[in-house]
Amino acid sequence: MLTKLFSAVDADGDGHVTLTEFCAMFDTADIDKDGEIDYNEFIHAFGGDIAGTATSGSLPAAAAACAGSWSQAG
Repeated sequence: MLTKLFSAVDADGDGHVTLTEFCAMFDTADIDKDGEIDYNEFIHAFGGDIAGTATSGSLPAAAAACAGSWSQAG
């Protein structure tokens, strides 16, 4: 279960979660954009499978969209 969750966030599959990938996960999961991820948002982000088998959902695609925001913030 945790391996699948990690893989869903590790968009490029290099075995590391970068700040960009984490940002993408957070931005994608925070559906109502309140700066917090509640349980339902978390489950939705990881494929909606409450049984615990996380799927990639839309998280890898979101990593690319988020990349610019962190590099420009510095």
